[in-house]
Amino acid sequence: MIDAKTKQAIHLTPHDEATQYSDVNFLSNDEIIFGTNQNGEFITLCQMDWRTKKISGCSKENWDLDSTAISNSGEVTAWTINKEGFSEFYINKISFIKDRRFGELPEPSQIKLPAKGIVGGLEFSKDGSKLAFTFSSARYNTDIWIYDLNAKTLTQVTKSSRVGIPQSSFVEPELVKYKTFDGREIPAWYYKPQPSIVTVNLGKNNISQTEKIDTSFHPPNGLPVIVSVHGGPEGQERPGFNPLYQYYLSRGYAILATNVSGSTGYGKTYSHLDDVRNRENSVRDLAHAVEWLKTSGGADAKRIAVMGGSYGGYMTLAAITLYPDLWAAAVDTVGIGNWETFLKNTSGYRRRQREVEYGMLDKDIDFLRRISPIYKVGKIKTPLFVIHGKNDPRVPYTEAEQIVESLKKRGATVEYKLFADEGHGVAKLKNRLELYPLVADFLDKYMK
Repeated sequence: MIDAKTKQAIHLTPHDEATQYSDVNFLSNDEIIFGTNQNGEFITLCQMDWRTKKISGCSKENWDLDSTAISNSGEVTAWTINKEGFSEFYINKISFIKDRRFGELPEPSQIKLPAKGIVGGLEFSKDGSKLAFTFSSARYNTDIWIYDLNAKTLTQVTKSSRVGIPQSSFVEPELVKYKTFDGREIPAWYYKPQPSIVTVNLGKNNISQTEKIDTSFHPPNGLPVIVSVHGGPEGQERPGFNPLYQYYLSRGYAILATNVSGSTGYGKTYSHLDDVRNRENSVRDLAHAVEWLKTSGGADAKRIAVMGGSYGGYMTLAAITLYPDLWAAAVDTVGIGNWETFLKNTSGYRRRQREVEYGMLDKDIDFLRRISPIYKVGKIKTPLFVIHGKNDPRVPYTEAEQIVESLKKRGATVEYKLFADEGHGVAKLKNRLELYPLVADFLDKYMK
C-alpha cells in the first residue's frame, strides 16, 4: 500500500511460502478486502485491518475467488467465484454502524446469470445502485450487462454481432472428468458437433405437413476429435465464448478441451503438479484423455488430433513425440520446441519468472534438453501444422523454424505459416480469416 501523503510504501502481506494475493479494495479507511490462498488451497475473500495487518473473516469456499468490486460508499461488495470453470456471482450489502464487529458480514445473495458462463469487469455505478459486468458463455459472445440492486433485475446493454449466425447453432460443452496415470481426475470440457437439421414438406392432398430430419453423417467408427490444450501453463480452460471452437464444431469436429495437471482453478497443489521435473506428467494426462475418448467419448481412435498455443504448443509437440502413435494430426501455434533456446531468447523481463516454473539454464540444462521436443523430432509420425508470428516477444519464431526445418530434412509431413505482422498469437482479423480455413482443411485431409 502507498501512503498518498508520505509516498511511503507499506508491505501488508509479508510471507515465506508460495502465496497469491489479488483484487484489493478498501472496505473503510482502516480495512481492506482481497483474495488470497495464504492459508489454504484456494484463493478466498478475506479482510484485513491494515494497521495491525491482521487477516480475518476469510470465506470458506473450496473454489478460487475470481474478481471483486466495492461501491464508492463501501456499503456494497460484489465478487465472483470460479466454480469448476463457471462463474458464481455474489453481492453483499454492508451497513457500517459503530458496533459492527470486524469480520462479521451478512450472508451474500447470489445473482442469477443468463446462462452458465464467465463474469468479469465488475464496476459499480457512482451511487452504488447498479453493477456493470461482462458476461460470456459457450452460446453468449461477450457483452456488457447491468444488475439493478434495487429492482433485482438484469439487463443486457450491448449486443455483440454474431454476423447472422444463429445463437442456437453454438454448442455448449459437457464437463467431464477422466482418470489419469496416478488415479487423479482430470477435468475437461467436451463439445460435440450438432446434427444438421432440415425441414421437408410432407404435405399430401393439399394438407400441409412438415417434418424435421437429421441429415448429419454419423461416422460408424466414431467422431473425429480435437484435443485442445490451453497455454500458461498457469491457466485454465473455461467455457466462455470461443469462436474458433464453434468454427471447428461447424466443420464436424468434436473438441475435448483439457485442464491437465498444472492448470489453475483447482487448488494450489494441482497447479504445481507439473513444476520442473514433473513437466512431462501433464503430457501423460493427454495420453489418458485419448484413452477416455476411445472408451467413453465416442471417438474414432484413428481420428484424434492435438492442438494448442504457446505452452499448449509445447504440449502439442511433446504429445506427438512422447506418444507418436496416438494422433492423426497436430497443430502447434506459437509453441516452445527447445527449452534452452526459448529461455535464452525470450524477453529478459520474463526469463527469471519462466525459469522458476520450467527449470534454470545454469542448473537444469540437461533436464531442459531432455524434455525439449526438438531432440525427439525423429519420433514424430503425425502430420503437423506450425503457426507463428514473427514479432513474438514471448516465444521467438525461431522455435517454430527449428521444428519445421528438422521435420523437412527428414521428409516428414509439416505445413508452416509465419505471419510477418503478428506476435504471440494470431490477432488480426484478416489473418484469422486466412488461417483457420487452412487449419480446418489440413485437419480434413488427415482426419476425414
